[in-house]
Amino acid sequence: MAKRNLINKIFWILVVIFILLVSFVFIPFNNGLKQVLFPFAGVLAILFLILGLVLFFKVRRVKFKDKWLRRWLMIVGFSPACVVVSVILHNLISGIGMYLGYAEFEEPVFFLLGIIGFPVLFLIGVIGVLVKGRR
Repeated sequence: MAKRNLINKIFWILVVIFILLVSFVFIPFNNGLKQVLFPFAGVLAILFLILGLVLFFKVRRVKFKDKWLRRWLMIVGFSPACVVVSVILHNLISGIGMYLGYAEFEEPVFFLLGIIGFPVLFLIGVIGVLVKGRR
């Protein structure tokens, strides 16, 4: 029971961090304020990644009566790591393309997955957890 309580806390912390990060990106701040808050957003992004992985591995160890709730929680935990891996792969492939002489080479697939796809997957997972958690 204590592990499920910890999973619940980590889940809600991830939701709050996601809201703060999205707010930082989309709410227009004064440029000076955005520069001051940038290190804070970086720390939140790292915390988002770490807590997502902690949630993923905690959920793997706990038995759930509802297998779909377990799956939704795993999606919520895994998608922050997918964002980071996707951005790294985008930069790696773009760098290799530029190194090979394609100056205008830009790889869009991993970029779009990291910036749009996996955050949407995170939101879908949150909705799934909220729906399944109610039952």
